[in-house]
Amino acid sequence: NKIATMRFDSSLAGLTSTLPPPFAKAARASLPLRVELRERPGRQGVVAINLEKVASAQLLLDADAPGGVSRGMVSLGSPAQLPTADGLWIRGSLGLVDADAWQGLLSGGSGDSPLDLAGVDLQIGILDVGRRRFHDLKVEATRRDARWQAALAGREVAGQMSWASADDGKLVARLSKLVLPSITTEIQAGKPGGGAEQRLPSVDLVADSFTYEGKDLGRLTVLAQPDSAGWQLQRLEIANPESKLAMSGRWVLGEVSRTDVKVKLEVSDIGKFFTRLGRPDSVQGGTALLEGPIAWTGNPTRFDIPSLSGQLKLEAKNGRFRQIEPGAAKLLGILSLQALPRRVTLDFRDVFSKGFSFDRIAANLNMTAGVAETRDFLMEGSAARVAMRGQVDLARETQNLIVRVTPSLSESIAIAGAIVSPVIGLAALIAQKALKDPFGQMASFEYSIAGSWVDPIIARISNAPSNVKEKGR
Repeated sequence: NKIATMRFDSSLAGLTSTLPPPFAKAARASLPLRVELRERPGRQGVVAINLEKVASAQLLLDADAPGGVSRGMVSLGSPAQLPTADGLWIRGSLGLVDADAWQGLLSGGSGDSPLDLAGVDLQIGILDVGRRRFHDLKVEATRRDARWQAALAGREVAGQMSWASADDGKLVARLSKLVLPSITTEIQAGKPGGGAEQRLPSVDLVADSFTYEGKDLGRLTVLAQPDSAGWQLQRLEIANPESKLAMSGRWVLGEVSRTDVKVKLEVSDIGKFFTRLGRPDSVQGGTALLEGPIAWTGNPTRFDIPSLSGQLKLEAKNGRFRQIEPGAAKLLGILSLQALPRRVTLDFRDVFSKGFSFDRIAANLNMTAGVAETRDFLMEGSAARVAMRGQVDLARETQNLIVRVTPSLSESIAIAGAIVSPVIGLAALIAQKALKDPFGQMASFEYSIAGSWVDPIIARISNAPSNVKEKGR
């Protein structure tokens, strides 16, 4: 067999245009390159390439193969061997991979390359995808026709997935864990695809354990199909022992994308639900239902609060606001009214400051540009009844509310009267119901709550009858 050997000690700028993006950077450096060509019988030959201490490759040249190359391997950090199966195979370790740079290669071919990628076996130290960073990822993937099958094992993701590039593409994934880290501006992502003409793939994804930006949310299920305007979100569900969030609707693409969905959040234990979201000791027990249509600018994975709009209905029962550190729970601190004992002359210390137990909370919320408005918020408990109307700015974390507090005196008066005399007690109870709680009306007080959630400005308005509409009254 004839052997031809060439050695290049200068920059390889002339060759980098034919290399995949991950290797082009190394090739542009002035590294010694060794190329060997070994002839074989039958119009074949083997090319062995070694880029010192960076990568090596072996390619089988075949005059009868499309493009003149039938199979080959690129190995990173170790000697390459000629594979037994057709196509290009990549193995080894990479410290940093920009997924956008690999997109063209993984979609089936590498542009001008005569050899399609057939499989990878890679250990990746850092993988950057969509401005999110993944670590210590092992990828074993093979390609058959237009379909990829891959096994993933890493710090943030583990499981099986497949990708079919036909039509708009289809991603199917069955993962034991999926951790989406926070978006970071440190990543310099490659050129993004898409724009107004971007087409999204079909998605069928299940992750048994889903963590989103540090919060363990439970089991994730996503079913979605592309449509003429963007993405039809058939089902997005996040379920855990305390709650289930279901969402369906559309993600419309364009110069400015928009998510328009119906949401339904069912909570079997409000206290444990807030603990899962990173707010422990805010609420004890309780159930809740929150549902309605909402929309915001951007994609379904991230709420854009300044653009949030829609209508939501809230129902909650049988819980207790715990004693909350000032400023810690922000809006929860306003709803629990623990600021009242510190700010007004009427002493509500026994009612709110040690934690308010509620039998029922009900409200309808209308949201426009991140501002939620309610005219019928009602919270009822054994200690008091609270009616509320006004606006809450979710983006600026401020509010402008009128709150009416009615301590539950009427029932106590009727019970006390019954102890003295059954006739007096019955008369008091009848008067309470027939005259629409006259004792409660006399003991009701109104307050305005303005300013920030952390440091609200509270002022007493009056104890006159209010026009706050109370459900069921």
